[in-house]
Amino acid sequence: MLARPHNALRWSHLEQFFHNGRGEARDRLHDLVRNRAGELSAPDRSLVEAVVLSGRRVSELAPLAGCTARVLRRRLKGVLARISSPEFGYVLRHRSEWPLTRRRVAEACVLRGLSQRAAASELRLSLYVVRLHEGAVLAMARCGHNAA
Repeated sequence: MLARPHNALRWSHLEQFFHNGRGEARDRLHDLVRNRAGELSAPDRSLVEAVVLSGRRVSELAPLAGCTARVLRRRLKGVLARISSPEFGYVLRHRSEWPLTRRRVAEACVLRGLSQRAAASELRLSLYVVRLHEGAVLAMARCGHNAA
């Protein structure tokens, strides 16, 4: 499971950054979203692109999504943490070198953010196999290995 970094910033500061931020940091965030959002599920991609690239506020998107702004903010923070993680980038760079099962597990768990149990169900694999492959991928990502 990906470790979620503790974010000391308040959401209001992050939202101001999305809408009013300038300079290199905002450009890096836009580039990150443009380069990596294609690997997300359609709802996550739409949310990230709407807030970060189009400048829409979470409070105006929440009624469209059928949830509260608080829930949508939490989801957005989780998606942004996931796409900016080193593990996400590692899987993007190295997944073509891996066996099919490892690649499918990495895409489901790391790129799309599914739990191991949900990935096992969707991929029709045992939970043990999903744990084994996800653990191997995360260990390789932390060590910087290129091998399968």
